Amino acid sequence: MGDAVTSQTITDTDRYAVFKFTNISDGTGETDVLKVDVSGLSGYAADDTVDIIEVAYCIPEGAVRLIWDGASDAIALILGGSGHLDFYGHLQAPITNNATTPTGDILLTTDDFVAGSSYSIILKVRKNGFEA
Repeated sequence: MGDAVTSQTITDTDRYAVFKFTNISDGTGETDVLKVDVSGLSGYAADDTVDIIEVAYCIPEGAVRLIWDGASDAIALILGGSGHLDFYGHLQAPITNNATTPTGDILLTTDDFVAGSSYSIILKVRKNGFEA
């Protein structure tokens, strides 16, 4: 049957993009699923990237890994429970892409998801290099 998954672009402006991701799992889970395809964002040119600047999430059980895609992927964040992280506020720095030969994309993997596990994630990214 597969997990019931949704991905939605809420906002895509010249400097920022906001996404909403949800999943109600049948126990299958997700592995390295493309969630942010930078080439599909407005103003994209080759080699443009994004930084994670804010995330709000609810993951009642299990965990979700947000992963920078590249020749060698790199974990951006591991999320579990619920919370709101603002990496663009006072004295904070955004989460920048540290994958080897990065594509700029963000992948998602669920860990320890069983039937009935779920997540809801709102992700805000700042665009780097995009043309207005």
